[in-house]
Amino acid sequence: MCRSLQLESMSSKAGSDQFLVEPLMSGRKKAIDCDEAYDILQCEVNSLQRCSELPPVKPKSGEVFLFCATDDNKRRDWRCDQYRWYQNGCKLLPASEHKVKKYYFNIAKADNSHSNKFQRIAYHLLDNPGVVLIQYIGSHLEAEDLPHGNSVSDSKPYIRSCPSVIQQIKDSDPSEFPSTFYKKSLSAVSCPSASNPSLQLRNRRQVVNHKALECQKLRLSHDELYNIHEIAYDLDGFIAKIITYPDLVVVCSHPKMLAEMRNLIRIGNTHGQLFSYDTTFEMGNFYVSALLMRHVLFYGSPVMPIAFLLHERKLETSHAELMKFIASEFSTLGQVGHRDKFPLVADDEKAICLAIDKNLPGIIRLRCWSHTIAAVTHWLRDHKALSPEYPVYKGDLRSLFHSASAEEYQSSLDKLKVNWSQSFLDYYMNEIHPDINSIGRWILEPLGLYNPYSGITTNQSEGFNTVMKRFDKWKEAPLDSVIFSLYQLQTYYYNEIQRGLCQCGDYKLTTDFASLARDPDEVKLINTIPPHLIVERVRNEGAHAIDTECNVDAVGTECNVERKSVATYPSSQNARASLVVADDRISFDPKLGVFVVRNSEGHLLSKYPWFIKSNPFNHELQIK
Repeated sequence: MCRSLQLESMSSKAGSDQFLVEPLMSGRKKAIDCDEAYDILQCEVNSLQRCSELPPVKPKSGEVFLFCATDDNKRRDWRCDQYRWYQNGCKLLPASEHKVKKYYFNIAKADNSHSNKFQRIAYHLLDNPGVVLIQYIGSHLEAEDLPHGNSVSDSKPYIRSCPSVIQQIKDSDPSEFPSTFYKKSLSAVSCPSASNPSLQLRNRRQVVNHKALECQKLRLSHDELYNIHEIAYDLDGFIAKIITYPDLVVVCSHPKMLAEMRNLIRIGNTHGQLFSYDTTFEMGNFYVSALLMRHVLFYGSPVMPIAFLLHERKLETSHAELMKFIASEFSTLGQVGHRDKFPLVADDEKAICLAIDKNLPGIIRLRCWSHTIAAVTHWLRDHKALSPEYPVYKGDLRSLFHSASAEEYQSSLDKLKVNWSQSFLDYYMNEIHPDINSIGRWILEPLGLYNPYSGITTNQSEGFNTVMKRFDKWKEAPLDSVIFSLYQLQTYYYNEIQRGLCQCGDYKLTTDFASLARDPDEVKLINTIPPHLIVERVRNEGAHAIDTECNVDAVGTECNVERKSVATYPSSQNARASLVVADDRISFDPKLGVFVVRNSEGHLLSKYPWFIKSNPFNHELQIK
């Protein structure tokens, strides 16, 4: 099929035109249909010899080009052909079995209209959007040089810069002066004047503007920082520490969940307890790290969060703040040589490992197998390993980790390392071998933590990870709203623990702890939001409270312990105000003629005269 197409080979011109791209075809008046486009793309994707990573330059009608992006930043560069287009839709084809995506463009006109007398059609495979087939049909004489849409003067034509050029600005060092970056960029690229407008920076002002936008994205507003301190007072005890300089660090944990962890530690490490700590949740401009534990009182040992760390950079000093807090709350974990040592699995990040080892000597730190294998994969990729070598090296590592004893491990290592390259052997001996007593099966089995398939991983809570990953869709999540959402999440887990102790809900006491069952009348739940609705409720305005639920236990007796929920709003101030009202923590004292507002622990926060109507602070918002 590739030969029957008889495609003309595409090459670059010599001399001053070396950056101009010749068309794959010329004089093609008939539009390429879906089947032909698929055949061309399939043929070229396999060879990648007829593609160009440069966009066409003011192509003429009847010309067909093949664009190939060498990296993800250049995938949309083909759109910058120095014409102004109006995208007229796109479609997945063929209808019976989607293989390609087709884009339709009409040429833009000066009166803000568009014309189909000159069109651009583009195809790319669904599984490879980096290779694009572009065809121009109609009359290129219909194209007009147009100014920028916001331009006051109509004299100077505007030519769009390629997205890869803009990305270079975004990826640059924020501390570098725009003029310095602009001069360096101009000196690093050489191309003819015809390609210069789209492949190079337009001017110094363009760099200034984009750098300013990037800095604005990274900057926390004063409102967010102010609201964090308000939350610390409103949700008494939830926020344990706030550091704003040199890096923002917030440590938070629900006091009632800390009490649960304290009780579980008193029980001892005889029921398969496992803590885990992993930095996997990126919330835009900051990270959320969660310390998780198993609640061994219930069947299945459900995993739930104990404490959170919000931080801007993955530094040892940041992780150390959370570990110091845990050590201060649980002296057992901070003592050397205590009779009960609890295991904690973490990834291979040095900052995390050092923070744990220095501040929690009462912890047995274990290393996650999944992260270790992933690190090996990255190393092999960076060192240009061949595809057949990947399964060999990774298979050898898994075989070593599954060794039943330290002696068996050493014996297997001596045999396997003979076949390894010297560079991989050096990597393994420096990065993995020193931690083998945190990885090996002979360490995990006595703790009851060994899985014959996966060893041990930090991903012990799929449910919790699913909840946290919902934040990924909220790209602009404000810091204060995330903190309030984490409070709601921990409150939900606390309520489920209480319902489980009453033999209600999803958590069921094991036979060993059946004697801990309580009467439903002894339990008081806290108003909260179900995990799958937290992000939606905190983000979207006007959410309505869902109906409270009432579960039935196995015997059929009705359970009076209901899940409680409350409506929230996009601003964490509004959400907290709603929560105060729902918890009945605001009251009017007729003798003094004031409204009294209390925090979640019942402590008095403030008093306000009855005649207050409105002002910007949160407590006044509750009164309104």
